[in-house]
Amino acid sequence: IASIYWAAVGESADWHRRYDGLADLDFLGAQFTKRTQGFVVEAKSLSFNVVVFTCCAVICLVLLFVRRTIFGGELGGPEGPKRGSAACLVLLWLLYIALSSWKSIDESGGLQCL
Repeated sequence: IASIYWAAVGESADWHRRYDGLADLDFLGAQFTKRTQGFVVEAKSLSFNVVVFTCCAVICLVLLFVRRTIFGGELGGPEGPKRGSAACLVLLWLLYIALSSWKSIDESGGLQCL
């Protein structure tokens, strides 16, 4: 929707003021000195989030593989390991949310209270 908005609005001095100075947008090379206005999303902590997500996903897949080899399937099994696996997966989810939030807050300069 934002791409459609910027295409409909046309050239804006506000857009050029905000994004012309970003070195990360120089992927077109030196021959294109004037940038075409469009929808811009700065990566910021994207690479960190991808690494954390990938690590959590690998741990999840290893857990599912271990459950399949020990219990013959990913779901069910004895009560203790079933609850332990569920707790591990919930903790992985909470770890991802906590680390992503921490990185985002750290990049923005900390929490801004009213």
